[in-house]
Amino acid sequence: PDDRERTIAEASALLGGNHVTVNFENRYLAKSGEYRWMAWKAAFDPPSRATLAVARDVTQTKQHHAELVDARHVAEAANRAKSDFLAKMSHELRTPLNSVIGFTNLLRRNKKGNFDEQELLWLDKIGKNGVHLLSLINDLLDLSKIEAGHTEL
Repeated sequence: PDDRERTIAEASALLGGNHVTVNFENRYLAKSGEYRWMAWKAAFDPPSRATLAVARDVTQTKQHHAELVDARHVAEAANRAKSDFLAKMSHELRTPLNSVIGFTNLLRRNKKGNFDEQELLWLDKIGKNGVHLLSLINDLLDLSKIEAGHTEL
């Protein structure tokens, strides 16, 4: 494969006396026709001109690592989508909710209104619940800003 040059360079560095030991990974073509990742540790003893090399198949480790990286990218994309959704929905909900709260306040302050006691209680509930809902929406918006890195704690 395309990492043959690196393998030759590592072996040359070891045998040429530039390094006492080398550690590297490369791919080999197995008899089955598939490429396998091998992790090498090799040492060269110049006086005896002996080389000791140990290889370990790390193909599964590489595959698991690639799967974890892919899963992390998917999770990060999902998290960004969630944060974007929360930010957009928060803005979309806040505007009409501010209108509801504002008009409720106007109705409660209206001296000419013919509201009985029950209707005034309903207006109070609408106003209080609207303010509470607005507070929750603002908290969601703040959370999405924090997650997006736009706000510091």
